[in-house]
Amino acid sequence: MLLALAAKRVAVSLLIVALLALALIAGALWFATSDAGLRWASREVAQRSGGRLTLEGVTGSLGSTVRIARLEFTDEDLRLIANDVAFTWSPRVLLSRNVVVDNLSAAAVALEFKPSAGPSAPPASLVLPWAIEVRHAEVATLTVASGPNHWQVTRLGFRYTGAIERHALDALALDSEWGSVRGRLAIAAMPPFAAEGSIALT
Repeated sequence: MLLALAAKRVAVSLLIVALLALALIAGALWFATSDAGLRWASREVAQRSGGRLTLEGVTGSLGSTVRIARLEFTDEDLRLIANDVAFTWSPRVLLSRNVVVDNLSAAAVALEFKPSAGPSAPPASLVLPWAIEVRHAEVATLTVASGPNHWQVTRLGFRYTGAIERHALDALALDSEWGSVRGRLAIAAMPPFAAEGSIALT
């Protein structure tokens, strides 16, 4: 009798645990696929940036395509504004401390480098805390400003990988007033930041 009662209690406990697990899984799926989950995540990211990052018009879901009408990042060295941003990524790979973006696009990106108060020292390292891979990226128009100098390129495309050892841009392509550029670039993540690659201008 006692054995049967104990078995029944164990079965009930296992059932409760299973129901709780199902509820957690269902909640995680809802969070990953809902617009509310994305809005919460975007607010968290903006708050944790200390006011340096602002996001407007964020739609989609964390588990599929995310769209951002306007993104702005500002710090003491630069200001970046991107319009009509969209990306599709694989959130499950975060468990292995990797970030994988399948597709990234923007209609327009403006990058402004602010004047420095004095000579700037190179960084101690370019090592990322997590490995990042952007499998395909395209920007319709990129504008870069540094003081009185301005440059603009169109139809920018590339593939990016950032790891402990180095950063690499492959399948690099863009059009500029000087011609079309195709090539690849890579730079080591540790001093002396050795660089290598090949560029063709046509």
